Amino acid sequence: VECGEKQDFESMEEMAPEGAWVRLAFDGEREDNYGRTLANAYVNGRQLELAQLRRGWAEIYRYHDRTFRGLARYYALEEQAEAAGRGVWGRCGGDFHSDRD
Repeated sequence: VECGEKQDFESMEEMAPEGAWVRLAFDGEREDNYGRTLANAYVNGRQLELAQLRRGWAEIYRYHDRTFRGLARYYALEEQAEAAGRGVWGRCGGDFHSDRD
């Protein structure tokens, strides 16, 4: 179990419960090098990845420094969560892969 894994799951489950209608919006490349879909996910008008960053249950990862529209907003939300000590930032000092929880 990684730091905040249970809370991260609960946060996502709250925003996108089983059976929720999810809208995907593509912003640049549609797949990564491994064939995974790259899209923004929305439920009830809420962009899930931004909400998880805001709550401190996600961090930005960019494969080979790839960029996309709105990247500055992602960094701003991540920095705000870190400064406020939300989510993993407060629980484990931002070490998302720590086994502490």
